[in-house]
Amino acid sequence: MLEIKTLEQVEKDHILFAMGVHGGDKKVVARVLGCTVKTLYNKLEQYGEKEKWKATSDHRTESLKRARQAQKEKRERAANEPSVHKPEA
Repeated sequence: MLEIKTLEQVEKDHILFAMGVHGGDKKVVARVLGCTVKTLYNKLEQYGEKEKWKATSDHRTESLKRARQAQKEKRERAANEPSVHKPEA
């Protein structure tokens, strides 16, 4: 059975993926996602992720690992979904 995520889970996944891709740079992530930095902070706090994204010496390495893991999971999901081909007109 195909799992359907809630909008909140999709939003959380998207925000965390963007955080990983952009090395946790909240200003860049907020700009890319089209929200304010304050909104981003609030969302991270809402999801219990605020502490995980505080600046640390190994932060960039950890965020890259998260981004790579998120990309891997996305590729795996795409590989498992049936593709739909539309006939050309």
